[in-house]
Amino acid sequence: MKLSLPKLSIGNKKQAEREIRFVVRTVPVVLAGEIVKEYDVGMAHVYVTKAGDKHYYFVKEPELSDQERRLYSELMEAIYYAFRPPESEKDRLSALENFIWRASEDLEILEQVKASYSKLKYYIVRDALGFGIIDALINDEGVEEISCEGWDRPVAIIHREFPGYDWLDTNIKFESEDELARFVQKIVMKSGKAISTAVPFVDATMPDGSRLAATFGSEISMPGSSFDIRKFPKEPFTAPRLIALGTLNPLVTAYAWLLLEAKGFVFIIGATGSGKTTTLNVLLQLINPNLKITTIEETPEINIPHEHWERLKTRYTFGGGSASDISIFDLTKLSLRIRPDYLIVGEARGAEVQFLFQAASSGHGALSTFHGESVQGAIARMTTEPLNVGKAQLMLVWAFIQVNRVRLESGDVVRRAIDVQEVDPMTGSLVEIFRWSAKEDKIYPATAEEVVKRSVRLKALENLWGWNEARLIAELNEREDLLKQLVLERKFSLGELTPVLRAFYAKKYYGAKESTATGETSATGASAGTC
Repeated sequence: MKLSLPKLSIGNKKQAEREIRFVVRTVPVVLAGEIVKEYDVGMAHVYVTKAGDKHYYFVKEPELSDQERRLYSELMEAIYYAFRPPESEKDRLSALENFIWRASEDLEILEQVKASYSKLKYYIVRDALGFGIIDALINDEGVEEISCEGWDRPVAIIHREFPGYDWLDTNIKFESEDELARFVQKIVMKSGKAISTAVPFVDATMPDGSRLAATFGSEISMPGSSFDIRKFPKEPFTAPRLIALGTLNPLVTAYAWLLLEAKGFVFIIGATGSGKTTTLNVLLQLINPNLKITTIEETPEINIPHEHWERLKTRYTFGGGSASDISIFDLTKLSLRIRPDYLIVGEARGAEVQFLFQAASSGHGALSTFHGESVQGAIARMTTEPLNVGKAQLMLVWAFIQVNRVRLESGDVVRRAIDVQEVDPMTGSLVEIFRWSAKEDKIYPATAEEVVKRSVRLKALENLWGWNEARLIAELNEREDLLKQLVLERKFSLGELTPVLRAFYAKKYYGAKESTATGETSATGASAGTC
C-alpha cells in the first residue's frame, strides 16, 4: 500500500536529486581529562571525566555516514507530512516503526534502510518522539537534573552518583537562540502547555513526571531562552532505600512514622534540591493504606500507592487573575469538605498555610514541605508577612524535620536528615529530638529510650491511646526493626514495601494474623480500629 507523501513519492527520480529538508543534529565528542566512569544509555555511550578540578559529562551517539544522513532526512520529511501518532503514549513507538518501513518502501529506499535500521531508528525516535539532542540525558537514570542557561553555554547536569561534582558541563550545546527557543517550545508542548513572548515562562510536569521550568526569548531571561528539568527516578524512593543511602536512619524514620500514625502535623524543611519532596513521598508511603489522603500541588510530584488518594492540582489561565483560576488556597479550602484523614500540601508558601493549620486543628493529619535553611529560619518566615502564622497556631505543629545537601569530611556531597525538632504544645518552645553529627555522619540519639525521654509529642500518646512509656519504646523499636529488616533484605521497591506495610497494619489494628516479612495476611476479625 502506497503512502500519500507530498513531494516525496517521486517515482523514478534519482536519490541524489532529492532535496534535503531535515538535517540530523549530532553532538561532537572531544573527550577532556581522565575517564571516571563510562556506560551505555541505549545506543549512546556516556563518559564522566575529570580534567583538573572540573568534571564533565560527554555523550557519544552512533556515527552516521553521508548516505545514512540522506536516509534520515527523507524519512523525517515523510514523518513530518504523513505520520499521525496515536493518542496512547505506549503505542507511539510501534506505530512509528511501522511507518518507517512503509515510508521506506514507498520511497524506494527499503534496502538501504534495512542495512542501517538500528542507527536510523535511534535518531528518528530521538527527534520525532523524544527530546532531540538531550534525549540521552533524559533517558539516563543517573542524571538528576538538566539545565541550560542560554544557547551559547553548554547544557549541564547533576549526576546522582557524583553529587559532589556539582554541575557537570556536557558536550551538548545549542547552535543559536532560534534553535534553543524552538526546542523550549517543543518540550513545553510535551507537558501540555504553551510558551511564547506573551507567556514567557512555564512551570510544568512532563509526561514522565519530571518537573520543567522554562523561559522563552529575552522577555524575562538573558541572553534568551532557558530550561531546567528536574528528573525523578522511574522507581520511587522508599524508606528502606533512603535508609540504605544514609539520608534517613531507621530510628528517625520510625519516629516520624509514629507521629504520622497519630495524625500529627509535620513540616519537612530544607533548601532547593535538598530532598524535601522525596522525603515527603517516603513518609507518606508509610501511612496506613486503608486511610484517605488528599494531596494538593501546583506541579504534581507526589507518588504514593494508596487506593484512597485524592490528587488535586492548581489551574491557572493565561495571564493569571481570572475568575476560573484555582489556587492552592482554593484547593486547601475544598479539601476540608471531602473528609481526608491526611491533608498534604506539596509545598506551603502562601495563604494556604492558614488552611493547613486549620486542617491540623480539626483532627486531620497534615504534612507539607517548606523552604528554609533551618528550623528557626522556617519559623521566622512563617510568622512574618505574608504568611502571618501566630504563636498559638505554631503550637499546632508537632515537628520540623530538616533535610539538606551536606558535604562530608571525605568531600562527598550527600543528602541527610540533619535536625528534628518538636514544638512544645504548652509553651511553644522548640525541643530538639535528633541532631546530625557532620564529623561522624551519624544522627543522635541512637536509642528509642532516649527519643521517648526527649519527645513531648510522643508522651501525648499516653493520653491519646493509653500507651505508657514502655509501650512507646516498644512501638518505636518494632518499626525500627522492621525497617532494618527491609534494608537487610534489600526490599527497596514500592511493590515490595506496600504488602509488608499492609500486613503490618492488618496485624496491628484489624485483627489479622500474618507475617510482616512476607506480607501474607489472614483476617480473623476486626479489632478496635486504627489510629
